[in-house]
Amino acid sequence: MSTNGAAVLERLIVDERTRAAEAGEKPPGRTTLVKLAKERVDPLVTEHQVRQAMACVDASPSPADASDTPDPATLAPPPRQRSRLAEWWSRVRRQRWALILMGVAAGFSVWSGWVGLGEMSGYGPVRPLPGIWDSLTINSAIVLPISVEAYGTYALRIWLTRVTSRKSVRVYACVSAFASLVVGGAAQVAYHLLTAYGHTRAPWQVVTAVALVPVAVLALASILAYLVHVDRQGGAEA
Repeated sequence: MSTNGAAVLERLIVDERTRAAEAGEKPPGRTTLVKLAKERVDPLVTEHQVRQAMACVDASPSPADASDTPDPATLAPPPRQRSRLAEWWSRVRRQRWALILMGVAAGFSVWSGWVGLGEMSGYGPVRPLPGIWDSLTINSAIVLPISVEAYGTYALRIWLTRVTSRKSVRVYACVSAFASLVVGGAAQVAYHLLTAYGHTRAPWQVVTAVALVPVAVLALASILAYLVHVDRQGGAEA
């Protein structure tokens, strides 16, 4: 952003804080300022640029602003309109005990299903450090639940908690999160069907799909992490 653009952004922050102080409201947060900057200054303004502008304003407050701005601790939080999804997520965060209980119960089932399917597909005990630590043995089937379910959780967090303000990144996180959930669900169905019908080895189609899962998850996670990093650094539109 040019020097003139940065000055306009800082002026917007000062004006909004002054308006909030005069109305007896809480000063606008970073998320609100990012939205206003995109609407009034430049649609390509990033959260990183807004943070820099806020830091500049905070580092050199004018006497008038300092005297006119009331103590934030005495101000009531402004009314906010939240989506149903945001309200649901807020309730879940307040009820962490229920989430933990459901997560542990589902985790046992998901873990056993993935490991069982992995063993049917050729995964099993391996020695990761031959010649260095011959006694160390790891069941390679554990990479399946760790990679798929961990990525699904990571992508859901990026989407639901608005770690990034860029719509393209959040859409990618949303789509890939649901894709990982679908893959995980399909794996559970495949394992239980094979077990129910007495199979000890998965057919080649299932083996091929299971073998590609860790590679696909690594690619998805790398792309999402890069997009979030670029957004935080205020890079070009992804």
